[in-house]
Amino acid sequence: MKSINLNEVFPEITAHLSGQKYVFLRDSETLSNLTQAAYGIITNEDNIESHQHGSMDEFYYFLEGNGVFLVGDQKLVVIPNTFVFVPSGIEHKLTTTNKIKFFYFGIAV
Repeated sequence: MKSINLNEVFPEITAHLSGQKYVFLRDSETLSNLTQAAYGIITNEDNIESHQHGSMDEFYYFLEGNGVFLVGDQKLVVIPNTFVFVPSGIEHKLTTTNKIKFFYFGIAV
């Protein structure tokens, strides 16, 4: 069991070198296929460029802000309370209109 408050987590640079993430749980802390559970903040200067994950599904829940999430050939407008599932192997890119805050996690497939 693990319980943690966001105020107890230190920010880190994302693997994409854009924005910050606050990692709640890492793959080494669970026996499941979870790769990471985190809270992310991306400003309009820190867009996430197009990329894909060959062995991980990603799940996003947007809390604040606005932007456009390009997932494959689908252009999704994200606003607060938007949920997005990105399957393994699908190109995706996040462009912000303003600061976006979101919760996300990955599952190894």
